[in-house]
This record gives sequence, structure tokens and C-alpha cells, in this order.
Amino acid sequence: DEEGRVIAHPDRELLEGRKSLAGSPLVREAIDAASPMQLRTYDAGGGERRLGAYAKVGYAGVIAFSEVAE
Repeated sequence: DEEGRVIAHPDRELLEGRKSLAGSPLVREAIDAASPMQLRTYDAGGGERRLGAYAKVGYAGVIAFSEVAE
């Protein structure tokens, strides 16, 4: 959602706890961005580079994310 909380995810633990992913650079960027979508690489910490994308759905503050190791 617009605060970075998980509302759908294949990892049941993330979903059940409505865990916040707002600490992720990509999630934080999406929450704060004016752009409705973005595709980019970023440093996920610990030297790990990731390719990520987001799209603001336009309904109830939902933002869809996907990311993979670069």
C-alpha cells in the first residue's frame, strides 16, 4: 500500500504480518515518486545489485513491485 505494507506476496509470513517494506530503496522511491512507474537497478545493500520495477495501480494507494538479482 501507500505506506509500504505488503498486501499481496507469495511469502505467507510477509503477507500475514502486513510487513512494511518501506525500508527498501525501490519501495521508498515508489512511495515518494510523482512518476507512476519506473524500472531501474539499485544497490540493495551488502554489495547486492537488484533490478526492480514498480507501477502505481491508481486504486487505493496500491503499488505493484517486482525485483530480481541483477
